[in-house]
Amino acid sequence: MKRFFFYIEFEKQTHEKNISKSIDLNIIGTANITKVCEKNNIKLVYFSTGYVYEGTRGNYSETDPVKPFNNYGLSKLQGEKAVMNYNLKNSIIIRTSLLYYDNGNSFVSKIINKIIKGEAKISDTNLR
Repeated sequence: MKRFFFYIEFEKQTHEKNISKSIDLNIIGTANITKVCEKNNIKLVYFSTGYVYEGTRGNYSETDPVKPFNNYGLSKLQGEKAVMNYNLKNSIIIRTSLLYYDNGNSFVSKIINKIIKGEAKISDTNLR
């Protein structure tokens, strides 16, 4: 049986006000979680952010150069690097925007609505 650990941390306002907490959560915390997942053969799904890009045009792809424009984006990018350094073979990094937002127009809200409507189909092949 495959085991997964989903790591989501998205308190952007905190990161802009307290860079020390940002480093603790997104860099050191991510490195520690990644090492535990690697040691225990747990697949890590790390949610990053579109803030790792410069933010001038949108519709970025994973091959576009990164250039964080704030502390939050910088700390998430360093978190990605921790994942790549410690557990790249057994990890997934997802860069998303609006992961959660109260207006119902977020990634999570859209997925939940698709599940409720019976439009989301998840199988074993999606979890590799």
